[in-house]
Amino acid sequence: MLNENTRLNDTYTLKEKIGSGGGGIVYKAYHERLQTDVVVKKVRERVKGKLEGRAEADILKQMKHTYLPRVYDFLEIDGEIYTVIDYIPGRSLDKELEENGRFSQSRVLKWSLQLAEALSYLHSQKPPIIHSDIKPANIMLTPEDNICLIDFNISLAFDRDMRNSVGISGGYSPPEQYHDMGSYQKSVAVDTETTADTETTADTETAVAADTETVAATEPASGTEVAATMGTVPETELAAAGCVSAHTASTEHTVTSAVTATESVIESMVGQGIDARSDIYSLGATIYHLLTGIRPSRDFEKIVPISQCDVELSEGFIHIIEKMMEILPEKRYQDGNELLYALQHIYELDSEYRAYRRSRRNRKIGIACLYLAGAVLIGVGSITLNNERNLNYNELVTTADSAIDAGEYETARAAILEAEELIPARVEAYSKEALLLYQQGAYEECISYTEGILQDAPYKLSDSENALGDFYYILGNAYLETENYSNVVLNLGNAISVNGQNSLYYRDFAIAQAKTGNTDAAQVALENAVLLGLGEDSIYIVRGEISYAKSAYEEAESYLLQAITAAEDDSLKRRAVLLCDKAYRALGSEYLDTEISFLESYVDQYTGTSTAMNLTERLADAYVRKAESDEAESDIWYEKALACFQSLYGSGYSTIQMMENITVIYQQLDKFEEAEAVLLQMVEQYPDSYEGYKRLAYLEADEQQEKGNTDRSYEKMQEYYEKAKELYGDGDDDQEMQMLNLMIQELEEGGWL
Repeated sequence: MLNENTRLNDTYTLKEKIGSGGGGIVYKAYHERLQTDVVVKKVRERVKGKLEGRAEADILKQMKHTYLPRVYDFLEIDGEIYTVIDYIPGRSLDKELEENGRFSQSRVLKWSLQLAEALSYLHSQKPPIIHSDIKPANIMLTPEDNICLIDFNISLAFDRDMRNSVGISGGYSPPEQYHDMGSYQKSVAVDTETTADTETTADTETAVAADTETVAATEPASGTEVAATMGTVPETELAAAGCVSAHTASTEHTVTSAVTATESVIESMVGQGIDARSDIYSLGATIYHLLTGIRPSRDFEKIVPISQCDVELSEGFIHIIEKMMEILPEKRYQDGNELLYALQHIYELDSEYRAYRRSRRNRKIGIACLYLAGAVLIGVGSITLNNERNLNYNELVTTADSAIDAGEYETARAAILEAEELIPARVEAYSKEALLLYQQGAYEECISYTEGILQDAPYKLSDSENALGDFYYILGNAYLETENYSNVVLNLGNAISVNGQNSLYYRDFAIAQAKTGNTDAAQVALENAVLLGLGEDSIYIVRGEISYAKSAYEEAESYLLQAITAAEDDSLKRRAVLLCDKAYRALGSEYLDTEISFLESYVDQYTGTSTAMNLTERLADAYVRKAESDEAESDIWYEKALACFQSLYGSGYSTIQMMENITVIYQQLDKFEEAEAVLLQMVEQYPDSYEGYKRLAYLEADEQQEKGNTDRSYEKMQEYYEKAKELYGDGDDDQEMQMLNLMIQELEEGGWL
């Protein structure tokens, strides 16, 4: 047993005992290097042999996901192995259930998406990692109303047969997780006894745990006690909760359940061993409990389908839960990826949505029929002419659209202008012109043009809500690029008010809200976007923006890396890359090497674009910061930074700031002649700027400092200073000019001038 205040590996200081479980005592500790709280917990006996000498332990240490605790270390102390993991503030969902009874669909759907993301991540590892013990007690609810899935079965990270389960959690474990029919029947017996007596004692639970080889879950990182799993409530309570048991239903109300199974089917499943589909079942049972307030029966034949419970749920959510809780694994979602996709497209499972899609198809057919009927009634010559003009117009707009996607902007502009001249009253070409300006990076021009269109339209915008929404959307995004976030929120809000069925409108509205610090509004907008079918990559980037706005930079990094991997749209990927770099910068020097590696891997992917220049400038800045922190190899890093700045300058990014950056690097490398040449060019190009003369004065000071006292002359420095002072005027906000004033005073007082 460890003692409080003990220092482990000169890194972790134990603060207090926060609980105990089947694996041993659990401590809250302090990570001295990272200056954060962690949890030290004992590894189960059966895992010890698997960890010794196994490189696979590094798999867990490398894992990083927003909704999973991070594993920092494995420690061997007096023959015992301990893990060091994240300390997760909050309370476990079993405690929340005790207080609240059950939760609304909106909250549970949000948590379900987060849990599905965690499972998708675990199941995508090679080999897959199976949690094997998903239940409310192993899900922490954080103060931000997010979840963290704790206590995943470490042994299964190394057990390629995936049969090494921690044991059984009655009501949550699927049939294949039971070791044999005897253990299953003993578990079912607990429910039978509970129904008769309505009281389940801790002793009964302990007995069942021993019989079924259940190993108690270790303490959640928050330190809350893990309660003994309660027995299933009696059918009288099920009825009170609005659930009708399949066992007691009348013949008039026969219950048909997707999860009903005969004992022979269950017997064929028992002992099969677990895989990713087992986690799907356990999560489904957990969601069931959260929504109904009733834990599913241990007896699979008596589970009341959630569709038979009096809880308000969408058809899509009911379908997903019942599919997750199918007895046969092949009928469930096959892994976390499939489940995540289903939850992200949940609206497609609702009958109203399917009817809407059918009506849209029927409407198109109806319009086509009306059009054909009208063609008979209207003069053939007139309709043919209009058809040809409209056909040509559509071809021009399509050409413009394809050219914009391909970056062929001159071709796009020619097609747009021709279309506008052909049919001035149609809206599409004007919309493409606004998009073209945006794609070219002419954001100010895009704003001016689009606002002009909205104020004095050459067509009736009211005739095309989609077009009006698109104009507001493009305008909002142009403002986003110029960081005018109040106008972003305004215009994207207008886009949504015109057309509230576009998930991208909600996505970018959520991003704008996050950037203004309104993370609650951002979360609501994201949830709306998800319900409208927002893509996985977009979901990740919005969550990254929200996390960044909350200063949860590691969480933001996790989301943004997933967004980059999933992104099919290049502009979305660009946003994620740029924001991820900002997250690394915010994380500080500990992540500097990661930031450099990250920027190096992406800078070449955007060759010749404004994004490439942005990333190159950021990479140069990262190299400079690395040089400042690594004195032994500072020259190497300064040379790398110099190469970046020179590349930018040669690509046409020849601003005064860029020239100044180059000279500063030359000075750091003691290349005074090269620095002077650039500065002389600078004062020639920008004769009215004091910056060049100021920098020349500093350069002279550095150069004279390298000489012996008898060889020094500061007259040239004084000349540059006087010129800089003349151009600078009476300003007082440039600290470098103030420092230069002091240097000149000291030189005068020392008799050098």
